[in-house]
Amino acid sequence: MAEIFFWVSVLGIGFAYSGYGALLWALSKFRARGSMKDKSSLPSVTFIIAAHNEERSIEGKLRNVLGLDYPRDKLEVIVGSDASSDGTDQIVRRWANEGVQLLRMEDRAGKTAVQNACSEKARGEILVFTDATTVLERESLRELVANFADPEVGCVGARLIYQNAGKSQVGKGGVEYWGYETQIKVWESRLNSLIGVSGCYYAVRADIYEPIPPNLISDFVVALDTVKKGYRVRFEPLALCYEETLADATEEIAMRIRVAIRTYCALWARRTLLNPFRYGFFSFQLLAHKVLRYLVAPLALVALLSNMLLIDSSLYLSFFVAQLAFYAAAAVGFFEYKTKGKLGLMSRPYYLIVVNYAAMVAFARFLQGQTVVIWTPQRCTRRRFSGRVTGERPSA
Repeated sequence: MAEIFFWVSVLGIGFAYSGYGALLWALSKFRARGSMKDKSSLPSVTFIIAAHNEERSIEGKLRNVLGLDYPRDKLEVIVGSDASSDGTDQIVRRWANEGVQLLRMEDRAGKTAVQNACSEKARGEILVFTDATTVLERESLRELVANFADPEVGCVGARLIYQNAGKSQVGKGGVEYWGYETQIKVWESRLNSLIGVSGCYYAVRADIYEPIPPNLISDFVVALDTVKKGYRVRFEPLALCYEETLADATEEIAMRIRVAIRTYCALWARRTLLNPFRYGFFSFQLLAHKVLRYLVAPLALVALLSNMLLIDSSLYLSFFVAQLAFYAAAAVGFFEYKTKGKLGLMSRPYYLIVVNYAAMVAFARFLQGQTVVIWTPQRCTRRRFSGRVTGERPSA
């Protein structure tokens, strides 16, 4: 029995982190779906920026959006101020002559509720959601909306590139983890459909967008609802945007707990999409990419405990030593984070521990009925929008 538990847990973890990606890669070689892009197609677009106390970033963000390579007469910008108590509203009002509209929420409602309110006011054929601290490449909007020339496409996600400006170990782990997630998105898009888009920058057809419950994570639910309506969600690798990573492990854990709780709520609310008899391969994607990934922490605990019962065998002893070595490397990574050292590879196991600890805590809180609607984003309190990007432009 211990052997069964051990191998089920090990194979589950392996498939969550490696097997799923390998399967997508292999299948996309033989079963890739065609796509249609037309960069000459220029539908009207409404940018929606949900903001709470973003006075350090909002002006730079508006310059960034209005400076995109897109006809101004087809571009509408709405800033939804979530009861901001700083200078955000005053700054936005100064841009009224440029066509920027302010929609103020008098009471805190949360990002999703603000996006819902702005979408009701929007006149564009395409709704584009973006965060106040996200830097957009000048050509990115054309690349993003060109995908809507395909009538099967209902939502398009941009390519988010995380930048570790502070060179922190948490940031380094986040960059590497997100790099793998980006490749997963490429394969998912080629094969079938994305299961979620980055909330920093994505677009959806206005006529299929429906208000999302405030306690659900909008960038995940909008993808689920798009598929439920019979459309595809595509990934556009040439629609580039940039964000800085979080440098502090406490901030990273808090962010991931918040996101995970909202994701659990979304999975439960849209649980019919987990039925493979109705949604086919997309249901498998949800199970493998989301559900199984969130089960890694309990699977790792089962693997360790069951392995302890099997160490009388040399094979299982080697597995046990390997597990201890991984946790020891994570501990070294933690020490490195605390002392601001530079031990390189140790950031990877440490970051995986951070991610899975957050998922486990979030699940416990979800079972207790906890929801998350409003919060104060960490990035907006720490940095000013620079409008600049660093590093090389990646290829598609």
